[in-house]
Amino acid sequence: MTGSESVSESESGETDTHRICMVLPDPFPRDVRVEKEIRALRETGHEVVVVCRGSGDGDGGEPTRERVDVADGIPVVRVQRDGPRARVANVASAAVDTAVGVHPRWLLAVDRVVDDFDASVLHVHDLPLLRTGLVVGHRRDLPVVADLHENYPESVRQWRREGPGVRENPSPPPSGHSSRSRG
Repeated sequence: MTGSESVSESESGETDTHRICMVLPDPFPRDVRVEKEIRALRETGHEVVVVCRGSGDGDGGEPTRERVDVADGIPVVRVQRDGPRARVANVASAAVDTAVGVHPRWLLAVDRVVDDFDASVLHVHDLPLLRTGLVVGHRRDLPVVADLHENYPESVRQWRREGPGVRENPSPPPSGHSSRSRG
């Protein structure tokens, strides 16, 4: 299978399905586009597990442990950000990410989920976690789908630009912006 194929056909004409590990830099569910994408994948027979950022609800995860739950029948692994140990782990991981472009905390979490779920495809949303996903894909010999929702470098420039009606805060809005409506 090449990285550009999402579903392949066997010699008998039957469709092969995949176990997809989808990596999101934001909490799930947040972006209706992602929810629709997962629904479409599941309707065609694929299995999906989501690895995402914890919701920040104060449940205080340990630095190398994730919280697992189910949202609409989809297994969701949340990489926690709360609690003193989790904060220290996030700061250290972010420092390494800044230096080399790979987020160690996410690398460990995604690698563990790929192993536990026996994933056949890694699907990474947005640029900040792409290199981390590529490292896991290379280690595991998995195809990696890069799902980039926007021109991220240009978006960052716009978010940092000062002016009337434009955010002065350099932090980008969450993926999917304000697309909270269902459709």
